[in-house]
Amino acid sequence: MSKPTSELAADLIMHAANVAAGSHRAPSLSAAQWAALRFFARANTMSRTPSAFASFHGTTRGTASQTVKSLVQRGYLQRQRSAEDGRRAELRITTEGERVLAEDPAEALVRAIDTLPAGQRQALEDAMRRITAQVDTQCGEPTFGVCEDCNHRDDYQGATGICRVTGQQLRRGEAQQLCYAFSPDTILPDAQP
Repeated sequence: MSKPTSELAADLIMHAANVAAGSHRAPSLSAAQWAALRFFARANTMSRTPSAFASFHGTTRGTASQTVKSLVQRGYLQRQRSAEDGRRAELRITTEGERVLAEDPAEALVRAIDTLPAGQRQALEDAMRRITAQVDTQCGEPTFGVCEDCNHRDDYQGATGICRVTGQQLRRGEAQQLCYAFSPDTILPDAQP
């Protein structure tokens, strides 16, 4: 008897993610360290904290802090005081971290997705947004997304926008970066039968 489609799909998603995490093929970093490098390279300024990474990665703050500490010690991440709030430290990927990330084994997953026709890529992205939002809600976790799709973003005279959470103007390029304060600006339609 074959598995129901939803169970098989979940198994395949987990398999692809685990294989693409690649710590078995690139043993210089653990799967958590790869995830942290990816996160800090793709997160907006206000989300570059161990707490935001812990939420994104679905781990404890202590575990996330240890992962971050190891990457700082290796010279892949660097702590800097926030220009907007001097009490807060931000983590930034270093040149060495970017060099290591260029060898990210998860790029195999990106390349596989890139082989899909544009319509299928968009459908996959839409489905994954819906799935992750539902899983996050069921597990009591915040939903991550990009500023461009966020309800907290106000357009401002043709600029990239203003974040209503921070009151700050979004920097160039931040509209496509991950944010921990994300709130979807649209409700995805119910899945069709």
